Amino acid sequence: MPILKKYDYSLPSISNQKLNDYLKELGEEVGIDATEKIVRFSGIKEFVIKNPKFKFMSSHMGRMTFVTLMLEKGVPITIVQKLTQHSDLRTLLKYESHSQNSLINSLRTT
Repeated sequence: MPILKKYDYSLPSISNQKLNDYLKELGEEVGIDATEKIVRFSGIKEFVIKNPKFKFMSSHMGRMTFVTLMLEKGVPITIVQKLTQHSDLRTLLKYESHSQNSLINSLRTT
């Protein structure tokens, strides 16, 4: 509340790029530094990028995590779509396929 009052209940906005810079900085400060490997392809050529995990942190990563966790908890996909304001349901279906936990949980409850 003190921060909201300081800005007269109108928080300043920052660019997405600056937000992502702050997230990386925060991740480094709190020690999210396990080595992460990402594989990318350009045609048939494979590129492997290895960096501390904080270097890959972004607001989109948070959005993906939120969607995955909500789907794992059994929240209906239409509700998740409304919360995240995805216009296309097919986009959310990509997240669902990434979660083996949701598959395991759904099998346990049936």
